[in-house]
Amino acid sequence: LIGLASPVLVPSTGPVFTQLAFLLPHEALAALVLVAFLAAVTSTMDSSINVGSLTFTRDLYQRFLHPNASNAQLLWVS
Repeated sequence: LIGLASPVLVPSTGPVFTQLAFLLPHEALAALVLVAFLAAVTSTMDSSINVGSLTFTRDLYQRFLHPNASNAQLLWVS
């Protein structure tokens, strides 16, 4: 909804999400919305790093470099 409503609510080309947050009636509410946005971005980055680690460990390390690796070794590599 934010993406669809942003051109109507904020007619500029700047950072739309922060401008929408500052349109809220209280500063604490705007801060809460921005913190939630940063938490979502951080969670997405963390998931991407975990997928990269899993891909390296299972697809490359376990398949080609050390096929008989124990779970402890796989955990250490990942």
